[in-house]
Amino acid sequence: MSSAHVNALNIDALSLFQIMKSKIDDNQGQVEDMLTELTIYGDNEEPQSSVEIARRNKDAVFSSLFDMEKVRHTCESNGLKFGQRMSVLPKLKVVRILGVKKTTAPPVKPQKMSYLKRILRDPNILRKGQKPLENLKAETAKLEKEVKSLDQEREKTLKYQKEQDSIKKIKALRKE
Repeated sequence: MSSAHVNALNIDALSLFQIMKSKIDDNQGQVEDMLTELTIYGDNEEPQSSVEIARRNKDAVFSSLFDMEKVRHTCESNGLKFGQRMSVLPKLKVVRILGVKKTTAPPVKPQKMSYLKRILRDPNILRKGQKPLENLKAETAKLEKEVKSLDQEREKTLKYQKEQDSIKKIKALRKE
């Protein structure tokens, strides 16, 4: 590992906010007396006083120290969007600006599909429809009994129908 990586300083909005908000003695540079504190202003020209506000306004924190137009231009020239992170490499006298690659894919149009297909694709609805194994086994047994009883009833109906057909044939033969 090179010395540039060992001494790299990773900067994000929170670390930059904390560095700028820490109080430093003008004479000694020691933290004990804590006299000076830098103020960070947000987009609405109000001072940012908490880490939570800094988390929500990362661009404002970076713009308090860096020229954001140049940072954005550098990112855009490389096809990136600024990702609110930098790495300072003091040995190499370089600052790495980290970004997110811009995609040029066209927006995805929602596909037209039936209501049933949309419902079946929703995992929440599928989970609601799932039943415990015991319930499924009991329901299966109940349905099997119902199938057997319907099968027996069908057999009886077929037998009765055959008898009726036979009686009709006999009556037709007697008339001849």
